[in-house]
Amino acid sequence: RAADTYASAATTVLDRDGGNKESLWNPDGGSFYADIGKYVEGSPNFSRFWHLKNQASGAGDSIYLSRGTSDNAYYCVIYDDDSSANLVVHQLNVPTTPKKVSWGFETNNSNYAVNGTLGSADTSVDMSLVGSSMVELAIGRAETTAFSNHTLSRITAWKTRLPDQNLINISL
Repeated sequence: RAADTYASAATTVLDRDGGNKESLWNPDGGSFYADIGKYVEGSPNFSRFWHLKNQASGAGDSIYLSRGTSDNAYYCVIYDDDSSANLVVHQLNVPTTPKKVSWGFETNNSNYAVNGTLGSADTSVDMSLVGSSMVELAIGRAETTAFSNHTLSRITAWKTRLPDQNLINISL
């Protein structure tokens, strides 16, 4: 199979070329966008739309967007395994479909937007606690559990924290 190619500076292709491409993970921060479609009955509580993690097992540090205990409560979470604590938890009360969620994070600066409306910033984030490497991006699940039964139209990642206005604009 030929190596993947891409031209956009905004997104990056996950390394599928034996280490010859840049990594998706930037320990200084990043931004994600998810276009979440129709909810299908059966998603367990805290199922993941996407889950960036530093151990394939799902243990360890992680960053993820999940569904809460109902289909209109979502969470953006940065988890530090060493302290067994969530460094960031944004609770998003989102409307029914479609749901366009953007989230940017860096040290002392995490915020999100849902369908063009900016959320509340968290200025207490210490990204140095998350670790220097992430090894897997799971889409639609956490590991062998927490499957999401939502449809995902698009997931986009940036290796930098986008400004709040960009988070608003891309979630319109």
